[in-house]
Formats: sequence, C-alpha cells, structure tokens
Amino acid sequence: MFDGKAFGEEMVGIVKGYVDRATAPLIAENKALADRIAELEARTPQAGEKGQDGKDGRDGADADPELIAKVVADAVASIPAPSNGRDGVDGKDGVGINGKDGRDGADGKDGAGIADLVIDRDGNLIASFTDGRLKALGQIIGKDGRDGIDGKDGIPFGVDDLNMSLMEDGRTIRLAFAKGETEYAFQIGVPTMIYRGVYREGSAYEQGDTITWGGSLWHADKATSGKPDSGDWTLAAKRGRDGRDKL
Repeated sequence: MFDGKAFGEEMVGIVKGYVDRATAPLIAENKALADRIAELEARTPQAGEKGQDGKDGRDGADADPELIAKVVADAVASIPAPSNGRDGVDGKDGVGINGKDGRDGADGKDGAGIADLVIDRDGNLIASFTDGRLKALGQIIGKDGRDGIDGKDGIPFGVDDLNMSLMEDGRTIRLAFAKGETEYAFQIGVPTMIYRGVYREGSAYEQGDTITWGGSLWHADKATSGKPDSGDWTLAAKRGRDGRDKL
C-alpha cells in the first residue's frame, strides 16, 4: 500500500540534500569572510597603541537566486516517479518459547449433556448432567395461595318459601320467595289463548288473545291494537254459512 506520508518525508530529505550541496560554496565563502573579519578585528590596536587605519573590506558577493532555483528544480526533476511497491515476502513460521517450534494445543474436554430433569418437593427443577453434576434451575411450581375471603351468606330460601300466583291478565305467573321481611319475586308471561270477547276498535290486545270479529274467531300473534285484517292476527275459526229455513 502506498504511504504518502513516508514518500513526502523522503522527497523533502532528497531536496534538502541537493539544496545543501548547492549552497555549500556560498556558506563556505560567507564563513571565510566572517573569519577574515574576526582576524582584522583581532589586529585592532588596543588602548595606548597607535595603529594604522584599516582598509575597507570587500563587499560580500550576493547569492544568485536563479542559481538556487535551478539547483532546486534539477533536484526535484531527478526524483524518480512513484510506482507501486512489490508484494512483501511471506513471513517465516514463528517459533515457540526458547526458539523451539510451538506445539499443538491440548484437545478440549468433552461437554456435559443433561441426563435427566426432576422436580423436588419444593417445586424446584433439578438437572443432572452426564458428568455427574447436579444444578438447580429454579422453582417452576408455585406454592399454594392463601385462602380466599369467605363469601357472603346466601339468601336463605327453600322450596317451602315459594309462592306462585296468576296475575289479573290471566297469562302472567308471579313467583315469589319470601321469608320474614325478605322477598325475591319475578314474573313469567305465558302466551296462552284467552278469549277477550268481540273485537273492540282501539283496544290493546296481547299475544295469545282471541276475539270474535265478523263472526269469525281471530288469534293475536303479537301485542297489537290493530284490526284483525291488519296482519297482526290469524284467523282461527271461520264463520260458517247461514243454514236454510225449515219448510
């Protein structure tokens, strides 16, 4: 894999080397001038002595920027273009401790399976394994709950406390259980046939009522106040024909 950071550091090192070699003469000349100046300064007369006037030194030569730029350009151009690296060589087999080849690890022990499951007296599930171990897996049968609150006393009615009576309509039966001041009663309607006489318009009739209308007997199929020909009635007995007069 191409390492851009390593390549950049290498390229900087190469350019720096070329620049150092190209500017070495200039640096050496500057150093010589500095040494010469130091030597002249050492010859300066001390206090009380009469020295000769020193001559002006020569101006140092300026560095040639074009020369430096050319040297840097040539150095960069001489750097080989990057290319893909070669595949690395496979590493050698490692060695174990003290330079010896490592040994294969020991085989693992066989796992233990469940041989049986039992429930103890406290409702706990106990597992026995093929290696002889026992392990409690927790309680799976709950304990008996507390007794519930006593229920309220029921109504103390018996067969002897039952009274039945027929209501005024002739088809409703009233059943009542009574003991002391306590009574429980309910009604049962029975749609039995009861003759209510000749039909009276506007009167209310219950299911099972029968009336005479137009000389025929009609049966009320449901509670109604309509006429027998309204569809709420069924003709039970049709009026007979008039007989002949005797001679």
